[in-house]
Amino acid sequence: MTFILWIVAALLIAGIIIFVSSLATRRRLPPVELAEGETLPKTALQTRATWTLAVVTLFTVVSCLHYQRAVAGVPGGGRL
Repeated sequence: MTFILWIVAALLIAGIIIFVSSLATRRRLPPVELAEGETLPKTALQTRATWTLAVVTLFTVVSCLHYQRAVAGVPGGGRL
């Protein structure tokens, strides 16, 4: 259990570091000036990455809930 918590903690810390460094980089760059109502286009890779992340997150949540329900009825139970 503690090993899983350390992995989650390391991923959270890495995510925070990446987020903070991206904020610092964006502050140094000049702002992008777009015409009124214009937005930046998304590439096909960005769209696929977004959908992949959404599907993986959904499957992770569903599998965790299923595992939790399957273990809840077992005497002694399984612990994550």
